[in-house]
Amino acid sequence: MTKRTQRRRPKKRRPDFLLKNKLLLLILGVAGLLVFGMVFFARMEEQPSAPAPKPVAKQQVGPLKKVHAEVEAFLAALNVSGNDIQRNLSYEPALYMLEGAFPAPELVDGFKARIQQLPGDYLVRFRESNSLTVEKNRRTLIVLHFVSPEPDLPDGPLVTIIMDDLGRSL
Repeated sequence: MTKRTQRRRPKKRRPDFLLKNKLLLLILGVAGLLVFGMVFFARMEEQPSAPAPKPVAKQQVGPLKKVHAEVEAFLAALNVSGNDIQRNLSYEPALYMLEGAFPAPELVDGFKARIQQLPGDYLVRFRESNSLTVEKNRRTLIVLHFVSPEPDLPDGPLVTIIMDDLGRSL
């Protein structure tokens, strides 16, 4: 008896890894693509566009500017032309020289009342015979000086020379 040789049975070939896990690899690839896309687009969003403009803060109007505004309103109430006003605001106290008569007491009283309503204890005082001052804590801030206009000169000669020999003949 001869020994029968057994034929080798061909092994069942295992399916290839790729064939076996097709679905798993497909899901893994799609997930990787999604993660890559999210990271890529997130970085695109991170790039800031032009910076937002800073909010513009209104400048606070200082009390001295309010006083100057009241002085300008007072001058407007006097109906003085711009040529008759000389402003020298660069010095302390600020000087306004106006060519014209001193204003009526009603206008001055109204000006005093408006200045005293401003915060900061401002006062309007008469100074000399033709000046007003705006003061704060006894410190003069603004001087309004009224200069009377030059008198109109009559037409004709201004100087007349009379020569007389007082009765003596020359």
